[in-house]
Amino acid sequence: MKYEELIKNIVKVLDEKKAEDIKVIDISKLSVIADYFLIANGNSTSQVNALVDNVEEQKDLVDELYESLIKQ
Repeated sequence: MKYEELIKNIVKVLDEKKAEDIKVIDISKLSVIADYFLIANGNSTSQVNALVDNVEEQKDLVDELYESLIKQ
């Protein structure tokens, strides 16, 4: 999975959980630490925690896919 696909999936997850003002900023030419910066708002602490949990699950799925591809 390429970074662009991962970003699209994360934005989809955030949108499904009703995140607001989702922004994706390409910082690849400005930073060696990261390629993209994602910003999203939630209406409550519990919603923000749910957003974080769902994004982490998405990342975990990508990590598992990557590891399975390496083992082949």
